[in-house]
Order: sequence, then C-alpha cells, then structure tokens
Amino acid sequence: MKQLILLFFYCTFTSLYSTFAQKGENHWQAGIAFGAEHKFTFPTPKIAYTRIHPLAKIQPYYGASGHLNLIQHPFFSGAVYGGFRYRAIGIEGGLSYLRYVEASDVVNPESRGPFAETWWNPKFCVYIKNTVVKFGPAFLQSEQVPTRQEKVPLFNAGRFNGRFYNLEVLFRINN
Repeated sequence: MKQLILLFFYCTFTSLYSTFAQKGENHWQAGIAFGAEHKFTFPTPKIAYTRIHPLAKIQPYYGASGHLNLIQHPFFSGAVYGGFRYRAIGIEGGLSYLRYVEASDVVNPESRGPFAETWWNPKFCVYIKNTVVKFGPAFLQSEQVPTRQEKVPLFNAGRFNGRFYNLEVLFRINN
C-alpha cells in the first residue's frame, strides 16, 4: 500500500511538472510553525519550496518543506503539499512525517525514543504581500511509539480541546 501511495505522488508530481514546466514561479520560504506537523520550529526555521503556476483565475501549487532541530529536542520533520490559491486566500493539503530520534535529557536520563508520526494536514491560507499564514486541523495517520515508553511531551504540541492543529507564518526569501 505504501508503494502505491508513493507511486501515486511520484506520477502526480512528474505529470504536473511536465505539464507546467514552461511557466511557473519558484518560491523559497522560511518561517515559524507550531502544531502537529512540525511541532515547533524555534530556534531553527521551517524551510519550504513552492512551485506556483499562475493560470487565469486560480494558481495551483505544490511543494515540500522541512525542519531540523538539534538544539534541545533532536527531531526532524518533512512534508509534501499541494493546493490552490485565489487572490489572497488558498486551500492546501499535505502529508507530513516527523521523527524524534533516540535521546535522553536531564530530567529523564533514560534513553527515550525513537518516535515517529505521519499526519494529514488540510489548511486554510491567507496571503499578505510576501507572507503567508496557514491554519488548519491535523489528522494522525500513523505513529510509532516504542514498547513500554510514554510519548515525549513535545508530541502534544498543537493540541487544543483534544484535537490537533497547525499554525504557520512563512516569509518569502527569494525574489
């Protein structure tokens, strides 16, 4: 099943690329994110690449993003996404993967991890000049928790009233 999903994404992106290869804009973005998808992106930023295709009224786009944090909690996350933009608003959906590597800390010297999660992230987007604000729920698709271990508290980031959400503020870094 996983191979079928990967094949679907590969065929979708390659066909989109060949269809729109002549026109399009490449946007590099960096910013902060909080929630189930990337947990929190501080002090290192979330980096995103987006390929936008300006059509008559709407702008379809697709891209990938990632975050690596080695400062306090060693984890990394990555996502692929696609969506549509109409003027200053947009709708987006994506899949993300987060991996917390095996580590220990001062409070709990025992080794913890590795943990992993996969999320489905639909989002509503608002564009203001070279900034985009994205917000939406997150739906857990799969998780890996080692036997006889509790999840790291970091994995509850973005949880409000029993549901998980994402919030991102990204700034365009190329012209």
